Amino acid sequence: MKRVALLVLLAGCTFAKNHPGVTIGATAGVIGFGACGMAVDKLGTCAIIGGSAALVLGGITGLVTMFADTNAHELPPFEEGLDDNVIRTQTEPPPGLPDAGVMVPGSNDTGGAAVDAAMDAGAR
Repeated sequence: MKRVALLVLLAGCTFAKNHPGVTIGATAGVIGFGACGMAVDKLGTCAIIGGSAALVLGGITGLVTMFADTNAHELPPFEEGLDDNVIRTQTEPPPGLPDAGVMVPGSNDTGGAAVDAAMDAGAR
């Protein structure tokens, strides 16, 4: 009964949140052992690989969480301040964009007839 209680305690999300080094170590060990088990038939070699992965990655994670402030990872809120539904970009348009036969108001061009004719001639 004690083993079942311990298993339920270790499988809970609260334990994983409070002890990330153990969680990362156990996960890395299972993945290392499983991946090795699919490629190699020697269980002793796979146990060494899984244990090494668990020890190294779990140890690094434990040290980082011990010495670093892990609660200081919140980003400031995104404040755009513009509600006019206009898409703004800092990228210049590429040179020589075709006008697709659309007249630009205020231009002294004859319109899109020449562009349409040129496009039709090129499509043949």
